[in-house]
Amino acid sequence: MSFDSTPIPENTFARALADNISSVVSTPESIDALRKLIVSFALAGRFSKSAAIEQSQGELLDRTRTNHLEDVNHRNRKSPIVEQHPVSPEEIPHEGLSNLSWIRLSAVCDVEKGNTPILKAVPGPFPLVTTGEQRGTHSDYQFDAEAVIVPLVSSTGHGHASLKRLHFQAGRFALGNILCAIIPRDSEALSARFLYEFLSAYKDELLVARMSGTANVSLTINKILDVPIPIIPVDAQRRVCELMGLCDELAARQAAQREKRQRLVGATLNRLVSPLNPAEFPTHAHRFRNHFDQLFDTPTTIPQLRQTILQLAVQGQLVPQDPDDEPVDTLLRRLVDEKERLQKSGEFKLQDGPVAVADKEKLFAIPHSWKWVRAADLSFPISSGSTPAKDVFQETSEKGVPYLKVYNIRNQKIDFDYCPQFIRKPHHDAKMKRSKLVPGMVVLNIVGPPLGKTAIVPPTFPEWNCNQAIAFFRLVGDVLPEYIHLYFCAGLFLRNIELIGTAGQDNISVTKCKNIVIPLPPLAEQKRIVTKVTELLSLCDALEAKLTQTESASTKLLSAAVHHLLNESSREGAKPRREKP
Repeated sequence: MSFDSTPIPENTFARALADNISSVVSTPESIDALRKLIVSFALAGRFSKSAAIEQSQGELLDRTRTNHLEDVNHRNRKSPIVEQHPVSPEEIPHEGLSNLSWIRLSAVCDVEKGNTPILKAVPGPFPLVTTGEQRGTHSDYQFDAEAVIVPLVSSTGHGHASLKRLHFQAGRFALGNILCAIIPRDSEALSARFLYEFLSAYKDELLVARMSGTANVSLTINKILDVPIPIIPVDAQRRVCELMGLCDELAARQAAQREKRQRLVGATLNRLVSPLNPAEFPTHAHRFRNHFDQLFDTPTTIPQLRQTILQLAVQGQLVPQDPDDEPVDTLLRRLVDEKERLQKSGEFKLQDGPVAVADKEKLFAIPHSWKWVRAADLSFPISSGSTPAKDVFQETSEKGVPYLKVYNIRNQKIDFDYCPQFIRKPHHDAKMKRSKLVPGMVVLNIVGPPLGKTAIVPPTFPEWNCNQAIAFFRLVGDVLPEYIHLYFCAGLFLRNIELIGTAGQDNISVTKCKNIVIPLPPLAEQKRIVTKVTELLSLCDALEAKLTQTESASTKLLSAAVHHLLNESSREGAKPRREKP
C-alpha cells in the first residue's frame, strides 16, 4: 500500500512512513492506526485535488434539505430537519481540526434504532448486525442503505463506558435492537463509509464521552444526533473510501495468515500432548524446542502455549517421576482415615464409598505411579452455592461476607475488584451455611459461559459465599488445592462430561462434579508439578509482554504520525472556508 498518488506533507517523517507502510502495518491494531492516519490525511486537506470543488457548510445543508423534502413528499418520511446550535471548539475531538467547518449529525443524517431482538432472530438470507464482530442472519430486513452502525450499550457494562467497535453495513440488512443505524440523507454529498471511518477514529471522544448511566451505561439517539462531524470535499471522501478498501484487503490477508499460523501452532502442540504412541513424545518435544521461536512469535500464540503446559503437567509429562515418592495408594488410605475421623466428630457426613474409574472414562495415559480417582474421593461433600434475597446485600465489606458470581472468576483467579457484592454477616451465618466458602477451596463455574473457569479462594477474607452457578471443592488431607486447580484449568475434564443445556446455557450438575475423574500423582510430585507450572507460566507472561511490546511499536509509530500530521496542519493554518450567503 502506498500514498504515491496522493500529496503528502513534504517532510522526512511522512515520506519514510509512506515508503515503509507495509512493514509498519503488521497487526490489527496497526491497521486501525493506519485507518486513523488516512482519515487525518483527509481532514488535513491532503486528498483534495483542488480547493475549487470544496463544498461549504451552506451548500451541503441546502442540498440535504432539498433531498430530504423530496423524501418527505414521496416516501412519507416525517422526521424534520431541526436547526442545531453551532459546534463549539471544545466539542472538536482534536485541536488540529479546528480549521474545518463542522455540523451536527442531525442536520445531514437520519438515526434509527434496530428492531430485531438478537436472541429471537430467525435465521434467514439477510445479514443481522449485532455488537459482535461477525454478522448473524435474519429472515427479514429493516434497512436497504449504506449505514454506520453504533451500539447503544457499553461493551463492558457494569458502570464502565466503552464501545469496542462500530460497523459499516450496506444493502439490505437487519439490525439488533441494542444498536442504531446512522444513514446520510444525501449519499453523494456525505459518504457513509467516510462517516464510519471518521466516527471509528474518534469514537472515544465523540460517542463514548456521551454515554451515561450507572450499572447500564448507554447512548441515546438524541445524543448521537448531537455529535459534530466535519465537512470535507467529496473527492477527499472518495479517496478515503478507496484507501480503506486497501486496508480491508490488508486486514483480510493478515487474518488469513493468523489463522494459518494458529492452525500450525495447534497441530504442533496437539502432536506434543496427544502422541499416537507415547514413545513418539521425545521426537515431538525435540521438534517443538527447535522451532519454538518460529512458532511463538506473536502474542496470540501464547494462550495455546499456556494450555499445552497445563495439559503436559496433568498428563505426567512435565516433571520426572521419582520411585522414592510415597505411593498414591498410601495417600488415598490416609484420606479415607481422615474422612472417617471427621465423620465420627460430626464434621463430615460420609458419602457412598469410592466408585472405581472405568477404562472408558480415563482421558489419557498416565504414569504407572499415578492413579485415576474421582473428585468426591478427595473432597468434603461437593456442593454449589445459593442465591440469597436481595435485601441481605450491602455495598461495603465491613462486617460483610464476599459473595462470588461467575464473572468474579477471571483469568483463573478470583477478581473481586470486579463488581463486588457482600452479604450482611447475620444473614450469612443464619441462612447461607450451605454455600459457605473458606480460603483454600477450589471453585468451579458450572454454568456457562464461562463454563469451567476455576480459581482458589484466596485468604483476602476469612470466609466467602457464592451463587448457585459455582461449585466448590474443600479438599481433605494432603491433596494440594493448587494441583486440582491447574487440572481444572487444563479443561480436559470437560471432555468426559455430558453437559446439560438450560435457557441457552450449558451447565454441569453437582452430581457430575462429584464424578469428575482426576489423574492423581503422589503428593511429592504434585508439589513438583505446581512449582514447575508456576515457573513456566511466569515465563509465558514475560514472553507475551515482550511480544506485545514489540508488536505495539508499529501502532505507536502510526499513532504518532496521526498526532504529527494533525498538529502540522494546525500550525500551517488553512484559509477560512466561505459560507454561502
